[in-house]
Amino acid sequence: MIRRNRNILKTPNGLNVLRTSALGLCALMVTGAQQVAAQESRSIESRIQKLDSYFERCEGYKICNGTVLVTDGGQLIYTKTMGQAGVDTTVKLEANHQFDIGSITKQFTATAIMRLKDQGKLAFDDDVRKYLPELPYEGITIRHLLNHTSGVPEVMGYYSQQYRQGNVKENITNNGLLEVLVELKIPVRFGPQEKWAYSNTGYTLLASIVERVSEKPFAVFLDDEFFNPLGMKDTVLRTPDTEDEIDKRAYGFSTHLTGEIRENDQIPFFYLVGGGGIYSTISDLHKWEQALSAGQLVSVESWKEATTPITLADGSTKEYGFGWGLRDSKLGKRRVAHGGHWRGFKAAFEMFPNKDRSIIMLTNNGADDSVDQAVDDVEAILEGKEPAPLKRSMAQALYKVVSEGGADAARQFVKQTVSKYYFDEGELNRLGYLLLGNDKLAEATAVFEINTQTFPNSPNTFDSLAEAFLKAQDKAKALSAYEKVLELDPDFEGAQEKLAELRVGK
Repeated sequence: MIRRNRNILKTPNGLNVLRTSALGLCALMVTGAQQVAAQESRSIESRIQKLDSYFERCEGYKICNGTVLVTDGGQLIYTKTMGQAGVDTTVKLEANHQFDIGSITKQFTATAIMRLKDQGKLAFDDDVRKYLPELPYEGITIRHLLNHTSGVPEVMGYYSQQYRQGNVKENITNNGLLEVLVELKIPVRFGPQEKWAYSNTGYTLLASIVERVSEKPFAVFLDDEFFNPLGMKDTVLRTPDTEDEIDKRAYGFSTHLTGEIRENDQIPFFYLVGGGGIYSTISDLHKWEQALSAGQLVSVESWKEATTPITLADGSTKEYGFGWGLRDSKLGKRRVAHGGHWRGFKAAFEMFPNKDRSIIMLTNNGADDSVDQAVDDVEAILEGKEPAPLKRSMAQALYKVVSEGGADAARQFVKQTVSKYYFDEGELNRLGYLLLGNDKLAEATAVFEINTQTFPNSPNTFDSLAEAFLKAQDKAKALSAYEKVLELDPDFEGAQEKLAELRVGK
């Protein structure tokens, strides 16, 4: 039997049969596409509502103070501005306020080096002394500086000492840092590629290399190569010559444990750049993120190197590239990210290449660890999961408890409420020193001990605990604490000297 196809049946109205079938199919296709689009729209709207609800609560808790921007699927889906622009509570932040982005600056410095490499003006494996011949360290390459494996000494400790002694009377600049390294010949921390150790000094040297190779001030190079071409009109490298260009400036502040709001902005005379120094806005950083994601800034080869984890001399790896952290997110998603932290400013810049997603957050209220938590919570919302419950500061809650109830009350309070508050190492440290300054030795020691238990890999927490033991004349415990400091960081400033003094006095 011959089977006939209904769509080609020879009838007087056959043409209408064909037309009706085609129109019906098209209608089904359009309806299906519309349904998918409607579902996607509802999903985006739901996520936006959840993000807004989250940040309203975060602002209400006085945790979130700054600006946030979220993209997903390549689309800008959310922005919000929260809180105050500085210590004056009447001056509210606006979306175009400029924030110090701290170490997010490192990705700009690394990209500047990559731009010069792509132009054939340098190579990643060039010896640093090819461009900085006065530097007293051998065998260090540009690559070592980019991925923090150079071992160059960290000079911040030297400058901290100069400030404490009242010796800083003129601007501290990159040229001055070079002079310090040349004159003092501070020993390297380790040989090239032997270890990984985060280095602000290394990125300051990279900025100096950019200047010598390009024959332009670092600020001018960034303007010419990136900021102006990308329309980043509110982004400025802060130097003595560019201060007045930061005309919509957010100021860093922090809330004291007593509730008093205090300024926590720039250090006078401090103008080192490369490791930090850029002021920017949320919208300008979005432009930067779009250019990076589109591959407009560096070659494919350079970007691949920038986002490849480091292999150390012993064969171990570190999830860091050229100015980028490469550790997967809390939910296990591939992430290219970097944070920034300077004085009262804390920032986050995260890209998720496989999701065509980015999360950018700028704050000026000394929020510290809460910014990292907020970024994790945003990712959870975007993935359709519930964010972690918002928590208030343990240090601020503990201030009243320890002041009124003493050391034992503080320990008991932490045990009973550990899941209800967030712990910030810096805040707890400040609380300990506040108590130490008021000669409440037992209370201060309890707080420092809580900090070491919460952050057991931080040499700074044990250094503070050692100071409390010294003030209490407990030299045995102080010695043990300093030994722990050096176990965690053999180069920790002043710990070797303190330990030697204690051992002599045993």
